[in-house]
Amino acid sequence: MSILSVPSPYATVADAMAAASTGDTISLAAGYGPEVVIVTLDNITITGPASATGIDLTIGAGVTGLTLDGEAPINVTDSGTDDIITGNSGDNIITVTGGADVVDGGAGDDWLVLDYSGSAVTVSATTTSISFAGSPGTVTIAPNSIEHFLVLTGGGTDTITLTTADGDNYFDTGEGASTVTVGSGDNVFVGGSGIDTLTFGNGDNSINLGYGTNGANTLTGGSGNNTILGSDGIDTVTLGGGNNRIEVGDGANTLSIGGTFNGNNVIIGGSGIDTITVGGGNNCIDAGWGTAGANTITSSATGTGTNSILGGEGIDTITLGNGDSYIAAGGGDNTITTGTGDSFITADNGIDTITAMGGDNVIEAGTGGINTVTTGIGNDVVETGNAADIITTGAGNDIIKDLGGGGTLTGAAGHDRIIMDFSASSGGVTTTAVNVAGTYSGLVGGTSYTGIEEFHITGSGGGDIITTGAGADVLDGGHGADTLTAGGGSDVIYGTVGDVIAGGEDAGGGDNDVLVLNGLGDGTLEYDVGNNENGTFTLNAGGGSISFTGIESIVFNADMITTPEDTTLVGDLGVTVSTFQVGNNTYSAGQTVVRTEGELTINVDGSYTFAPAPNYNGPAPVISYTDSANVTASLFIEVTAMDEMTPHCLTGEAPTVTITEDANNDGDINEAELIGRVNVQIALPGGAFAGDTLTITNPDGTTTDVTLTVDDIIAGKILVDFEPPAVDETITVSAAVTSIVGTSGTGTDSATVVCFVLGTLIATAGGEIPVEHLKVGDLVQTRDRGLQPLRWTGRRDVDASELSENENLRPIRIRKDVISAGCGVGDLVVSPQHRVLITSKVAQRMFGNTEVLISAKQLLAIDGVDIAVDVEDVTYFHILFDQHEIVYADGVPSESLYLGKEAQKSLSAAGREEIHALFPETASPTFVATSCRPIIQGKRARKLALRHQNNDKHLLDDQRAYG
Repeated sequence: MSILSVPSPYATVADAMAAASTGDTISLAAGYGPEVVIVTLDNITITGPASATGIDLTIGAGVTGLTLDGEAPINVTDSGTDDIITGNSGDNIITVTGGADVVDGGAGDDWLVLDYSGSAVTVSATTTSISFAGSPGTVTIAPNSIEHFLVLTGGGTDTITLTTADGDNYFDTGEGASTVTVGSGDNVFVGGSGIDTLTFGNGDNSINLGYGTNGANTLTGGSGNNTILGSDGIDTVTLGGGNNRIEVGDGANTLSIGGTFNGNNVIIGGSGIDTITVGGGNNCIDAGWGTAGANTITSSATGTGTNSILGGEGIDTITLGNGDSYIAAGGGDNTITTGTGDSFITADNGIDTITAMGGDNVIEAGTGGINTVTTGIGNDVVETGNAADIITTGAGNDIIKDLGGGGTLTGAAGHDRIIMDFSASSGGVTTTAVNVAGTYSGLVGGTSYTGIEEFHITGSGGGDIITTGAGADVLDGGHGADTLTAGGGSDVIYGTVGDVIAGGEDAGGGDNDVLVLNGLGDGTLEYDVGNNENGTFTLNAGGGSISFTGIESIVFNADMITTPEDTTLVGDLGVTVSTFQVGNNTYSAGQTVVRTEGELTINVDGSYTFAPAPNYNGPAPVISYTDSANVTASLFIEVTAMDEMTPHCLTGEAPTVTITEDANNDGDINEAELIGRVNVQIALPGGAFAGDTLTITNPDGTTTDVTLTVDDIIAGKILVDFEPPAVDETITVSAAVTSIVGTSGTGTDSATVVCFVLGTLIATAGGEIPVEHLKVGDLVQTRDRGLQPLRWTGRRDVDASELSENENLRPIRIRKDVISAGCGVGDLVVSPQHRVLITSKVAQRMFGNTEVLISAKQLLAIDGVDIAVDVEDVTYFHILFDQHEIVYADGVPSESLYLGKEAQKSLSAAGREEIHALFPETASPTFVATSCRPIIQGKRARKLALRHQNNDKHLLDDQRAYG
């Protein structure tokens, strides 16, 4: 038996094999490779050192055996018939495709690839034996010789059990109903539309259950950090205490994640009825937006993690533990219970039952029905609508903001405040305040209250009768001739023509009641301080008068100082301050007063700061101050509400950090590559929103927080630079995105395929042309870059049967008068996910940008945007340019194909291959698509649609949008 050496005297393995005989050995020199070779001799041995790389062998017809020796990482593919393959000490990849094979991987870190993806045979696999039902093929595996398995199967019913293999494995089980059981390695699983059952250990697993609606899948895992993309079937997922990221489809899913452990989970639900139970860690859960989704969400009762919950539009039941919580409950009739942490809870138009057991809570209940809100010990802010709400607060200094409606408001121990606004009513409002044995009670416009010490009441447009008690109250009768009577305490009373005002007095006369006369015009003031501090202000030329008594200070044209929600106010009173009063309490200059509304400090030099409490909006308490000349004046502060940015749960891949100077991506920066500072590009994940925080870990270990803007999201990246390291030192930069709800995580691209329907007219250099007549190279009119050549077109036909089975494929029709009175040549019909351009002041206020993209299905709340139920079948067309563009379809500005990851998955395999050939970078796992406008999704998009509907606004405001 001979030894034939490569590359000398034989230049290649193929040359050596042509000269060799059965039983010979081909020896590879150090550094040899790569080469792809067909093995034509039986029982030949190929050997080489570890540095001989890139050798790929395929066993030819009639060859039954191959032996590898040495440490070269040689890969082998069988002949499809009966083969005996023996690996070496290197890391081998051995692929079997048929026949009765015997495999020994040897001593390296080896992969066995089982490729039966083109067959419907049923696969049964263990770590030592693989068989195929209905096929004579088998694979016999030497014990402990294979560390990793890559299994590709077709439509059969597969059973794969690899419990003794803790290596990292990959499974793609096709469309059949598969059962896979693996050990604690880091596994990748891709399923189809079948009913899959997966059991895995404590590794970090990546699981994609497929896109079929029939897959009622069952997943059971350990305590690893798992990433799971569910199907639209009814999935059951049970996991241990790792940090998991799970996105399920539109089925009715049951998720039990974490048990009593404290893993940090991100869970995205669909439109189905989900039951989600998590442990005591930091959880971010989006239960899905569908109206049918009556979701149940429960966290560990004893857990102290921070929970961020987005409920759907259905009837949600949310029960959380003792950590801090952010809950956006959606529009159904929700039941929400939280523990002793600090919670921020918002609800929409349902009839809500909210119980916060403790902590300092901000609760904005819905306005659509009778809400029941109960809080425990803590300083709470509760806001409700104008129904007969039942509000009960526990011990603490609480604020109740209510619009009336005949409900019941009950306070407990502490100093509680009511803020009520009847300004939308034209009828008179009557309030009474009674102090019986220290219990403040009475009626406010038909709403009964008990245990309330302080009032801020704005009356109606009629003649109001407002009476308050001994707290530091604010009374504003509004228009109409009102009777405003304050009790003891330092009160602020806003007067207008026809009002009769009594400021009240403390025992001993120690209060400071302020009468504010704003914008009444010129008049005559008669004021007798010695006669019960009474007087009259009479307008000139018979304009009416205001009479008052018990008033210590009169302010004309008082300026209200405002600060946005969650924004600290810094100001200067312009005088030297000795003392100041908040409510009925007096403080020395320089002290800090902490109330439920926020923290106030007034310094001796007159400078002051007011930091609103988190998420609070509304009036500050009554504030007055005394200067060095013993003159008392008032400070009026209002915290203005801001549009709440809908919280979102970040999923998917982390930001991609690229050190630009490492041009060849070899991990080194050589002298030729480095000029000046080291430049770093951080590509943002597709799920990032304006307002999120990008935390950059700098080379020296410090961190830099960047609040992402709309421009950042459009650009898709952040650029930073650093001083270069010394020779032989390493520069390391990392980055992560934190969403507004505080859940740190990674992002994912959530865009889906967009397409026009047959007959849609596209504006081109040659006029408007039906989309089906467009061809590659045609010049199409774009909004941003003028005429641009078309690079690719795609087509998908959806027949009546497929439409009836997949209603989510049915197109959306947008009437031309919805877009604008002057826009469009006809109704626009597009796929549900296709985004159209919105240009409006509403978008500017909500998202900080007048131009945004929103998918058609998110606009269904608008009259004139409907599902095209009359369409029996549909043909969709995709058009692609060098970059994401705005084109004009039937005169309406709409997007071209956006190559996000989800959009690429939705294309056919042939379509993806064509696009990858045109744009190779799109095939990279690290590719991040860049959108030409901010893409607004989910609840935020539907909220914008509702605002346009409620305000009868077109979706386009500026003429440029029309082309």
